[in-house]
Amino acid sequence: MDADFESPFMSKMSFLAYRKLREVVDKHDIPIDAPRIVFVGETSTGKSMLVQNFLGFPCTFSQAGVATRCPVAYQLRYNPDVPEYRVIKPSGITPQMLAGRLRDHMKNIEQESKFSKDPYEIELESSFYPDLEILDVPGLIAGNESEDRDAVEKSKLLQL
Repeated sequence: MDADFESPFMSKMSFLAYRKLREVVDKHDIPIDAPRIVFVGETSTGKSMLVQNFLGFPCTFSQAGVATRCPVAYQLRYNPDVPEYRVIKPSGITPQMLAGRLRDHMKNIEQESKFSKDPYEIELESSFYPDLEILDVPGLIAGNESEDRDAVEKSKLLQL
């Protein structure tokens, strides 16, 4: 690990400990589930921007005037051979294209319906990431129960 190492998730020493643990898990073929962080809150409170700060590169669409219309499930994978960031899913795109792809997906949902329960799945790998799952859900709609709020709260991934 180089002296300039900075992980968006943890200190250099913590990440070094994670990497050593990861080596043991891989060597002995021990199945473990990655920790999961779920970002939940009211509409337009900065959940997606917080996720972007965690990921360490511009990848959200929050400046495009489009709100999160479905859960976005990020699967982060540690890969010591990837020096920066690589998008595994959706396939065929670069990290720089991810924000545009998300924006277009959210615009389509907004035009077809208001929200979707189906998650948009993104898998990223990097030598900077520990194995981690992040779920960014659409903002909760304040006030009385509504169909939109119900769609958000009954998201498939929140039930896991």
